[in-house]
Amino acid sequence: WVDSGARGEPAALNGISHLLEHMAFKGTRRRDAFAIAAEIEAVGGHLNAYTSREHTAYYARTLADDLPLAVDLLGDILLESTFAEDELAREPGAWFVHEIVGLEAVTEGGRALGRVREVLETGANDVYAADGPDGETLIPAIASVVLAVDVAGGRLLVAETPGLTDSAGAGR
Repeated sequence: WVDSGARGEPAALNGISHLLEHMAFKGTRRRDAFAIAAEIEAVGGHLNAYTSREHTAYYARTLADDLPLAVDLLGDILLESTFAEDELAREPGAWFVHEIVGLEAVTEGGRALGRVREVLETGANDVYAADGPDGETLIPAIASVVLAVDVAGGRLLVAETPGLTDSAGAGR
């Protein structure tokens, strides 16, 4: 675990922990992204990570006999990542997180969902948490739901989706 999560980020760098998590798997001084994936998959294991409010966790799952490889790979991505500019350019979902926080989420029909408070990483798709007049709304960060991001206008345009729910789980 790395003792750095979303909560400790200054507003100007909101999302940086998530970005660094993604970039760690893009290549190191000894391995490119393909080699990282190929080495762990060759032994039937996998590497993964997640960023929460409090910390960022990197982990590997392997058979016990392959523990030295898992430790080597984790050490490599945590200590020797190169953060190549071309790889950084391929991470639009991670690098613009700081631009999403603070936007007003509005449906295409004009219903105000609230201001985006934070981006929650779920493992599959990120979720935008917005505080609005009806409480917290969770907005899946997928193209069929998020129609447009207008940073200059301060708006996040969201499809009228029956699945949008408040934090208590009640449908909207």
